[in-house]
Amino acid sequence: MNITKSIFAVFLASLLSGCVTLTAPPRDENTIFEDPSPTNDAHFLYKAVSVGTIEGFPGTSIVTLRFKLAPNYDNKQFKKALLQSLENAHLHGSGYTLNAHVIDLDNWSEFTSINLGTNERNVVIEYTLIDDKTGLAILEEEITGYGSVTNWNPLSPFYLKQREAAEKGYADNIRTLITELKAIN
Repeated sequence: MNITKSIFAVFLASLLSGCVTLTAPPRDENTIFEDPSPTNDAHFLYKAVSVGTIEGFPGTSIVTLRFKLAPNYDNKQFKKALLQSLENAHLHGSGYTLNAHVIDLDNWSEFTSINLGTNERNVVIEYTLIDDKTGLAILEEEITGYGSVTNWNPLSPFYLKQREAAEKGYADNIRTLITELKAIN
């Protein structure tokens, strides 16, 4: 009887050990844009951009069976990072609404966990900036953020290296967005 319980316990432990994966969503400190030259009151978007609809961000789960292993923000997490980046650039306020929709997050394959060499993780998001008074879009832009990581250590955790590349992709995407917003006249 004890041998049967032991065999069952070993079987169950080995089965469940494949259900949890070492992964995590992008870290805010690596994705939020710290603008070195924020806007001032001479720019028409100075403290005038609010964050509206954020959609399509799948999030991350450590449970393998949920198939959300790739390091991604969920809608709420991305909204927080975008809001903080707008505040750092002195763009957050009211008058215009910025919406974001995921086009492609360039997730690495769940079935090949080889991450040797240089690997890219590019983040493509469609942004729309709407004038709250007129309801017209003054910016409709699909922005690609480029992220890459080089790794020659075969023992480094696959999803944590992917998170590093994803953080660079998200950070570059938000930086490019802020640059484009500041360029609008």
